[in-house]
Amino acid sequence: MNYAASLIFFVVLVAGCTQDLSLTLPPDAQLKLTSHVHRSPTETCSIALGSPQYQELGKWLNQNRGGWQTTPATYVPGKVVSGPDFTLNFIGSMVIANFASGQYSHSIVPTDYGFLQCK
Repeated sequence: MNYAASLIFFVVLVAGCTQDLSLTLPPDAQLKLTSHVHRSPTETCSIALGSPQYQELGKWLNQNRGGWQTTPATYVPGKVVSGPDFTLNFIGSMVIANFASGQYSHSIVPTDYGFLQCK
């Protein structure tokens, strides 16, 4: 198999492994944001219901329902958003979603989650 055919096969294989996730924020619970450096928490704050951060995160989740891949790996914490039944771990150019049903990864541009700051 030549290089071009191998590349096309790999792209099709990876694209076939992605899935849609219906990620929604809880309508009645605030979230917790914890920033980590070298695996240690450096600051923690709440993301209140209806706050600009809450709305921005909900918008991002709604716009990024597709393209998630299951992942069995363990990741160091970055910026972690915790809700009642999930965590979202933003690390560099990926976000890891953890639910009781599994763990999923999605690529992201780091500036897309720049709004996740404790103020």
